[in-house]
Amino acid sequence: MMEHFFAAIDGFSWWKEQGELLNIMLSEIQFDKLKVAEIGVYKGRLTAMWAVALINKGIDFEYHAVDHFRGSAEHDSSVDYYASALSNLHPILDKIIIQKNESTAQAATYPDHYFDIVYIDGSHDYESVMADIKAWAPRIKPGGFICGDDYEDSRPGVFLAVNECYGDKINVFGIQWYIKI
Repeated sequence: MMEHFFAAIDGFSWWKEQGELLNIMLSEIQFDKLKVAEIGVYKGRLTAMWAVALINKGIDFEYHAVDHFRGSAEHDSSVDYYASALSNLHPILDKIIIQKNESTAQAATYPDHYFDIVYIDGSHDYESVMADIKAWAPRIKPGGFICGDDYEDSRPGVFLAVNECYGDKINVFGIQWYIKI
């Protein structure tokens, strides 16, 4: 499969950060069929990166890409993010499940302990990050991971919400944060 087709997709995901984070988590997790939820898809760069990596590793997986696709305060409101994601992810649409919905509403549609990995990278304000953590954390299997992007001083909403929820349990890789549940 096209190993690096994600590189042509506009976005903020990089193999040295999110790709290596995926490798770290895969080395520490046990699963039969890996179940992943990505919260905040933007134009699909991370979705493409992780899905292709899982395909290339021969891992049986179920990948849920969750976003309302309206962008957030930092994004251009004139862009059709849903159409962009569909176009960008066209080569792997048969391998992923795109959920066009509010993240917290979508979380409520899954039973507790459903996912092995939940990656949170939706809106970066404190209230949104906190709501995503509270909505998605119960959906993670014991031994699974909750993780996300932008754990840095320049994103105080992310930094504060993650610290309040997980304190000294937080592992950091670059600006990626992750916690084994």
